[in-house]
Amino acid sequence: PPPPPPPPPGFQAEDGIRDSVNGLVGSEMCLRDRVFTIALVIFVTYLFLGSVRATLVPAIAVPVSIIGTLAVLYFLGMTVNTVTLFALILAIGVVVDDAIIVVENVERLMHDEHMDPRAATEQAMGEVAAPIFATSLVLAAVFGPTMLLPGITGQMFAQFGATLVVSVLISMINALSLSPALCVMILKPGHHKPNMVVRLFNAGFDAVTRGYVALVRFLSSHLVVGALVIVALFGALVWIFKGLPTSFIPNEDKGFFMVDIQLPQSASLNRTSAVVDEFSTLLEADPDIEYVLAVNGYSILNTALQSNAAMIIAKLRHWHERKAPEQHQFALTQKYQKLFASNLEARALVFGAPAIPGLGAVAGFSYVLLDTQAQGAEPMFATSQALVAQANQSEEIVGAFSTFRAGYPQIWLEVDRVKAKTLGVNVSDIFLTLQTQLGSFYVNDFNLFGKTYKVMVQADAPFRQDEGDLDNLYVSNSGGEQIPLTALVTPEPTQGADVLYRYNTYDSATINGRPQAGFSSGEAMLAMESLSQATLPMGYKFDWTDSSFEERKSGNMAPVALGMSLIFTFLFLAALYESFLTPFAIILSVPVAMLGAVVALKVTGSSLSLYGQIGMVLLVGLASKTAILIVEFAKQLREAQRMDLLEATVLAARLRFRPVMMTGISFVVGVFPLVIASGAGAASRVSLGLAVFGGTIMASVGGTILVPIFFRLVQGLREVVHRGPTNPPE
Repeated sequence: PPPPPPPPPGFQAEDGIRDSVNGLVGSEMCLRDRVFTIALVIFVTYLFLGSVRATLVPAIAVPVSIIGTLAVLYFLGMTVNTVTLFALILAIGVVVDDAIIVVENVERLMHDEHMDPRAATEQAMGEVAAPIFATSLVLAAVFGPTMLLPGITGQMFAQFGATLVVSVLISMINALSLSPALCVMILKPGHHKPNMVVRLFNAGFDAVTRGYVALVRFLSSHLVVGALVIVALFGALVWIFKGLPTSFIPNEDKGFFMVDIQLPQSASLNRTSAVVDEFSTLLEADPDIEYVLAVNGYSILNTALQSNAAMIIAKLRHWHERKAPEQHQFALTQKYQKLFASNLEARALVFGAPAIPGLGAVAGFSYVLLDTQAQGAEPMFATSQALVAQANQSEEIVGAFSTFRAGYPQIWLEVDRVKAKTLGVNVSDIFLTLQTQLGSFYVNDFNLFGKTYKVMVQADAPFRQDEGDLDNLYVSNSGGEQIPLTALVTPEPTQGADVLYRYNTYDSATINGRPQAGFSSGEAMLAMESLSQATLPMGYKFDWTDSSFEERKSGNMAPVALGMSLIFTFLFLAALYESFLTPFAIILSVPVAMLGAVVALKVTGSSLSLYGQIGMVLLVGLASKTAILIVEFAKQLREAQRMDLLEATVLAARLRFRPVMMTGISFVVGVFPLVIASGAGAASRVSLGLAVFGGTIMASVGGTILVPIFFRLVQGLREVVHRGPTNPPE
């Protein structure tokens, strides 16, 4: 089929990409928000550390890690795109964590043990080096296997995972080398006297810490109550997750929408042009539309030249000029769909572009009806129209349609093969004559003035306009005589499909549609599958194409990605702790973070998209990281210092509560701009941001409460198996 026409003047395909990227790294529109966010993260760190000098350590470590990551990505040949920038934004919170862990522990030793900076740094690194090493490699283990997934899903996981893993590894090196050096050079004993704001914050946080320790002690002492709480949370996760709608990639405001216009079969181009002029005038009068491009005689949905078809591309004004909800692309498409529906002369379909360029021409689902028994165009047309009518009556689907038609006037030529053989005419010569005269026939190429030209044989336009022109065509027989073509073929008027496509070798008709408000694309696809199984007659089946095909593949990949991440994380922790039981104290914290993610998506009415799945895989590493900080200290207190199990659990929880909450709140503040994103690429940012935002809050709040109980249960079980206290790994 011919390629689609070029976009209107002033429109660049990179506009949406550029603004989406700028929305992440700081365009003029959102630079103020980004600066405010960074300042807020630094302020949160300052509140917890209470010292400008101490705050400088993580503040210096962040740009070093990010610049190093960009350098590695450059040498790997990767591009700066939406996915890699998502990873870089989240990596900022991760690399801050490592530096905060170091400086917080040094500050604690200088304050509690009255040690000088060098001695405090040496002892602090002996305590936190193993957790930093473990947490960094856990994140690498989480995303390592997901980079091997196939298809578009695997590519997106690979882009995200590679960026995050590189930044985490560089951050680990910084935390083990640069941050300790900065602590020795910058920190001074007794150098800071907290101001009133910090003192008030510390007083409030100390009260929260006392309440947290009391709660941990209670749950650790009453394991039955703790177990009931854990079972209730896990049950809530399963219940909410089962009812969570799914989707592939959120539909975005691309900055333009398209209109496909269909007049009655075989309508003239003049009629089509009149309708297009009317629609174009309405669009050009809209202040939210910047340019309008109209192409007569081309259907973007059929990708074919048709006299009764046309297409219009409406280029919208810049995103920062369309902030009101009624100016959004989705609102405008609905507005003009209702407006154009009042025109009885043509059928207009208004739609946006798919989320990923190249995966179809329409946003929404793409369903393919397959005729497996070659029953013909008319039965397939009747079946597709019945299915479209039923789909539009369902509560999950709106705007279902199919451009397939079987009522185009056609001429059927019945070849009298017996008569042709009697007259010595080859049937192939009959078809060759028809092709050459009415269509075209390629002869050869020739060169002239340094250019190559094709030689095509074809009857001139006035001699191939109607059925009567067949009277002027002749075909040679074996004796060299000219036989009138009308003596061998009989024309019969009929109807059929103007364009007929095959899908997996079967005649096919594509049905497009979108989910009703409040439903996801996954729910709309399930509704179409249910209708198909209940209503399709014998000889028909269905399949998915374009983005819907990838959505089905990505839905199957999500459990695989999560499963692989959990397995690799478990194996790494088992090797680290030389135990198959201790990793469960860490792995059990992952469902707690998952619960926060699904609750955030459920409360906001969002679906679990591919970006949300990436966020959930990230939560495996983040939740494990938080748990490792507590479990590592509890193991040292129990196994190295032989402290009572309950006291070791409570003390480790108290010592690690402040750094865990500091890193958690800093990360949440850094992610929050994704949750409230607007403009180009906003839907993808919100989808990822909600999952990570909710999961991090739950991991920081619920995880810090439950991880000590997990350790108490698992360590107690280990000691029962070993018939006494266990020893630290050598």
